[in-house]
Amino acid sequence: MLMKRRIAWTLLALVIAAGCASEPTAPSLSPEERDALRFVQDWCAAYQKHDADALDRILADDFVLTGTTGKLSGKADALESARRRDVVYSALESRDVQVRLHGDTAVVTGRTRIEGVRGGSTRFATEFRFTDIIVRHGDSWKAIAAHLTRLAP
Repeated sequence: MLMKRRIAWTLLALVIAAGCASEPTAPSLSPEERDALRFVQDWCAAYQKHDADALDRILADDFVLTGTTGKLSGKADALESARRRDVVYSALESRDVQVRLHGDTAVVTGRTRIEGVRGGSTRFATEFRFTDIIVRHGDSWKAIAAHLTRLAP
């Protein structure tokens, strides 16, 4: 049970970090950078809506998340977390978001502060620095990796 809670907490942080930011740090983005940012925003929305079907399309089959404790989790963990619907967000704030393209790969970085309730009664508030890696396949993107670092309060 504790392991599942840690996975859920890590995936929660990933969701918020991944793309809830609406404004990257750079004042203007190329069309390709805007497309990558829209993808991570869709990724975030899928988690917020507990949309496991959308997450199934968004995450690569070999997706890997390195959480704040160094534990690895994958696509199956993300889908399970979305289906459980045990997190409600009360505040989301992302900043310092950067999108960098390297051919068909985009690296999205930034900071995110989140607040909410998980499990119906446990309040949380924390801040993370994140790195997400997405790859373009034809006309669409897939999330292949993410890494989170919890920041000191």
